[in-house]
Formats: sequence, structure tokens, C-alpha cells
Amino acid sequence: MFAVIYLLAAFILGDAICRRFFSFASVQHRAAAAFLTGLLFSTCFTYLAALTFAGTGRPLLWANLLFFAVAAVLVYVLERFLVSGEERFGLAWLRSFRSQTSRRPPGSWKIDVACVAVCLIFGCWLFFANLDFIDGNFNFAIKSWSDFGANLSLTQSLAVGENYPTAHPFYPGETVRYHFLFWFLAANLSFLGLNVVWAINILSLLSLLALIVMIMTFAETLFNSRVVARIAALLFFFASSSLSYLPFLRSQETFSGAVSAILGQKDFLKSGFPYRGDDWGALSVAVFSNQRQLISAVGIVLMVLIFLVEFYRGKGAIDPLPNSGGRFKTDRSGNETDASEFSPKSLFGEIAPFIFCGLLIGALPYWNSAVFVAAVIVIGSLFVLFPKRAFLLPLIGTIFVAGLPQLILLRSGNLSASGQSLFHWGYIIADPTIAKLLEYLAWTFGFKWFLILAAILLVPGSYRRLFLALSAPAIVVFLLQLSTDLFNNHKLLNIWTTLSSVYIAYAIWFIAKKGIQGAVLAVILTILTFFGAVIDLFPIHNDGFVTVPYRNDRLTAWLFENTKPSDLFLTDTILSHPILMTGRKVYLGNTLFAWTAGYDLAERERTQRKMFKTSDPAELLRMLRENNIAFVAIDDSLRTNSVMQGLNESMFQTNLEPVFDDPERKYGNLKIYRVPPLSQSSTP
Repeated sequence: MFAVIYLLAAFILGDAICRRFFSFASVQHRAAAAFLTGLLFSTCFTYLAALTFAGTGRPLLWANLLFFAVAAVLVYVLERFLVSGEERFGLAWLRSFRSQTSRRPPGSWKIDVACVAVCLIFGCWLFFANLDFIDGNFNFAIKSWSDFGANLSLTQSLAVGENYPTAHPFYPGETVRYHFLFWFLAANLSFLGLNVVWAINILSLLSLLALIVMIMTFAETLFNSRVVARIAALLFFFASSSLSYLPFLRSQETFSGAVSAILGQKDFLKSGFPYRGDDWGALSVAVFSNQRQLISAVGIVLMVLIFLVEFYRGKGAIDPLPNSGGRFKTDRSGNETDASEFSPKSLFGEIAPFIFCGLLIGALPYWNSAVFVAAVIVIGSLFVLFPKRAFLLPLIGTIFVAGLPQLILLRSGNLSASGQSLFHWGYIIADPTIAKLLEYLAWTFGFKWFLILAAILLVPGSYRRLFLALSAPAIVVFLLQLSTDLFNNHKLLNIWTTLSSVYIAYAIWFIAKKGIQGAVLAVILTILTFFGAVIDLFPIHNDGFVTVPYRNDRLTAWLFENTKPSDLFLTDTILSHPILMTGRKVYLGNTLFAWTAGYDLAERERTQRKMFKTSDPAELLRMLRENNIAFVAIDDSLRTNSVMQGLNESMFQTNLEPVFDDPERKYGNLKIYRVPPLSQSSTP
């Protein structure tokens, strides 16, 4: 119940703030903006409050109480003193809804609702296919195990552990180098009463709803067509346009065999080219299912882009399409006004929305740093490609003031320490050349290029410049290395795919309007472009699960009853385990995560091996205490780990207190030992 109240408070606060700066094309646009704004600012405030109360023992309790109090005061002040009575809570705007709706492009609101409903149903399947809580167990899809193993461990450390200030439970002792605010929000909702998996999935669904609305609004704003908006929304789920389905289909001997192979597909399509991660589905919708924080972050960027498009159009910098016939919207008082004439009355009123947009983007690094980088690239490109640059200066300045310190703290990738250069030509293409790059682009995006070319040829020049700005992140992918793991650049391609989908939707719609032949051609191009994306949905459906016990589990109960939330364990480099699911931290978790985050992995691995292999009791106890380790957990995965050859388990049996045994071998013959505190004798 309290989790629902928190979300409602965030929504109301977001609405009260947004109406000070934005106008809205529809009720759903207003609701989506309120949700995304409230989610971002409320989460940032609650986390900072939790940091403030870190020493109280109940930081989330006091942080939430403070949030509810501050949110109530802010909403009251915003509604009571900053607007007239008729405009409070936007009621005047809501009363103008019918006439305002009539000014939108023609189309049925029922079809719009049906389109959004289809997207939500699709989203329910997508999210619960990857993460679920069944019979008291956490279930992760195998293909998303590495993502959810790390992120759910982090979430639990924030919800039931002791992790303020925050470190990643895989690498405690250093400030977290990961965009974690979405997972903090899920942890907070879990603290307020929701099951943590349901908290993640509900947040994901609400974020998806907001993103779909933003995609539709962006498409409608640009192309004055609700049909284009619906197509763009549906294309979100069919992001991949690779030609890899061609060799797959050629390998099937019969039509029935091809259908059977598609329905039973367990792996993402392979191209046959030597590209790293070729069969990981990195450009499919699975990325948004695995990395849930991407969804709301991209929605926030689209919200800002919608505002900027309306601004440029109002200033005459973006030409209306030949068939647009004008575009109406409502100002912040609820009055209808032609977009070409809309302008705030005062200088501050004209600049304030840009500062607000800067705050939205500037708050993103700890929500999703890749989206922040993409947004900066797009806005920087708009600054170069469009006039009225003076208006973008406060936006860009606010972004850097708010966002740059966060990036410095994140130190994502830690490129300087690793000796890697920021500049890297060719992305994942080995020995890149122009020919190889063109081959990669042609194969990876396939027939999508024909639709993009058609859209570019059909629209005015200002739309082409806008498309170039939206595509700038994709260009950066092939020029820079933005983190330790070069492959992570793919997130900029995921973002570009979402932003460019509105142009692709416009091309499909324009071609389909040209009689029967045009409709047939549009259908053929759509199938040729997105058939691979359809096939790539089945590996998600057919994926197996990794199960981690939690409720009514002996080990979990023991951990909650016999260890402290702040306790640190020396273990194998585990990824998902009851130790992590109870919010406890491990000295060194999954090394892939530690490497991609840019931590000093080599030094910690050496120390871990030394502790496990030493034959000196005094040295063992000294190292355990120096590293603040409270418990040591040894199981069969550690015993058979080739890196740990020479494991001296007898040292732990002799010098530490055994506190947990696994006679049924349910947990891999696990044995847990307690490190004696300094108050006890350290002499073996």
C-alpha cells in the first residue's frame, strides 16, 4: 500500500512540476510526462535523503517520511501560490480536452488505446519472461542471468542490506560505478511493501507505458499522423533488422521445418560474421527487458525532444509537412494556441523550460549513463544544426552543471586507468576498414536503410537535419570507446533505433497510402525489415530459468537470523546466490561485472586467491580482518574452480568457527565459517 502511495505522490509531484514548463498534445502525453518527471526527481531526492540518514539504522524509513512531507509541501505551494484557482491541478486544461483533442490529427482514440494495450500486453510477457518470483524463488532467464544477477543483488543490498553510501555488492569498499537509481527505486518500493520482483516489473511496465506514449507523441508531433504514431509504437518491439534470418531460412529444407525451427528457436540469430556478441541479441528488444533502467531514461529524452521540436516549429526552424495543415497545442493555462504563434511572455518564462529540460537530462547519469551520453550528443548536434542557439545554451549549461559531476563520480569504464584510448575506430569490427564498416551496417540494419532513405527523401530539409541529430549517437558508436568494454557502445545503437523508428514508421505509412500496390510494397518491406526481429522473440520465450531460493529457504533464513546486513563474505566469484539475495556483500563477485565497471580486478583477485590458499593461520586472520570479512563460504563451485587450485580448506576448518553446513548438498555442499572478532583470541 505504501509503495502505491509513493508512486502516486511521485506522479502528482511530477504533474505539478511539468505543467510549469511544458504544454501537452494529449492527456496521455501529460500523464506520461508527469510519471517520468516524478519518478526521476522523487528517486533522486529519496536516495539523497537516505544518504543523509545513513547513520540512523533505518535510512529508507526516514527518507520516505521526508519525501512524503516535502512532496506534499511542494505540490501545495505549486498549486496554491503559483497558479490561479481555475488552473490548479490543470483542471482548466482537462476541461478543454474535448476541443483540444479535435485539433489533433484525425484518428480514433479507441485505436490509440488498443495500440497501447497491445504494447502493455507484450511488455507483460517480455518482462515476466525474463524475471519472475515463483514458489518463493527468484527466477532469472538464462540469457539475462548476468544482468539480473548483478542488478537484483544490488537492489537487495539497498532494500534489506546496509548499503548507504552505496557500493556494489560484488565489489564493496569503493563507491559504486554503476547507474543504480532505477534499482534503488525498486528497492525502496520493496521496502514499502512490494515484492522486489513485482516492484521491478511494475516499474518496468509503467515506464514502458510512458515510453510508448512518448514515442507516439513524438511521431505525431513530427508527422501529424496518429497512424504513424501507432506504427512507431509497435516497431519498438521489433528493433532488430538484421539480415541474419536469410542464412537461417536457407538452412531449412522445408517450410514446415522452418516454422518448427522458428518456434523452437533458443538462440538469437547468428550472422556468420566474426562480430563479438553476434548471437547475444544486443540490438533486439531483449536489451530493454534485461536493462530496465533504459526504458524510462529513453522516455525522458523523448519528452525533452518533443519540447524542442515544438519550440523549433514555433520559431519556424522546423518546416511543417506539406499535408500537416497546422498543429495546435495548449499552453500551460489550458488555452488553445497555434504552435506557430506560441511564445512565453517573459524572458525567464522562455528560458525556464530549457533549464528544466537541462535538469531532466542532467539527472540521468546515475539512472542510465548511456542515455545521458546519447542525449548530450543529440542536443549538441541540434545546437550545431539548428538556429536559435542562444535558447539551447541554458539547456546545455544546466546539463553540464548537473550531469558532469555525476559522470566524474561514476568514472564509468575508468579508461585512463586501463590505458585504453577514448578514440576507437570501427566498434566491434576486427581490423576495420570502410568496406568492412559498410558491410556491417548493411547486414546489421538490412532493409531498414531503404525505409530510412525513403523517409529522408520525403521530408523537408529541417527534418533531415533533425534525423542527422538523432543519428549522431550511432555515428559515435564507431568512433569512440565509451567504457572498458567496447561492446557496451551497442546501447547507443539501441537508443538510435528507438529514436529513428518514427521516420521508419512515416515511410511505411506514406508508401502504404499509395493504393493497393503501395500497401503491398509497404507490407513486403516491413516483413523483409523486421522478420529477423520476430524470430528473435522466440529465444526469449523458449529460454530456461536460473532459480535462486529465497522464501521458506533454510540458508536464506539462517542468513537473515545469524548475520548482519553489513556483513561481508569471502566466497567464489558468485553471480546470484542466497548470500547476495539477502542483501549481503561478497569480497569479489562476478568478475565480468567488475571488469566492465573498471574496478582494479587484478589486485582484488590476487588478494582473494592468497586468502584461500595461504597456509599461515596468522596471515589468514590478518587478511580477513584487514578486508572486513565476517564470514567465509566454501562450496563445490569454489573447490572445483581451476583458478583456485591449491584451495586450503583445512585452514578454515581449523582456525575459523563453522556455523553453517549443507548435509543435503542443496547449496553445493556449502560450508560457512565465521571469522572470530578481535576480542577473541587469534591464536590457533
